[in-house]
Amino acid sequence: MNILLIEDESAIADTLIHVLALDGFNVNWVDTGEAVTWSTKFSHPS
Repeated sequence: MNILLIEDESAIADTLIHVLALDGFNVNWVDTGEAVTWSTKFSHPS
């Protein structure tokens, strides 16, 4: 399962990505609103 993680603090994001990956999730991380817009326009869920 894919997850889009939106978090501007890299230390928090790193921890969340690690824990979610251990549970089998594919995590895409963005850290700004602009990146969220780009990610949702150009990313295609599989």
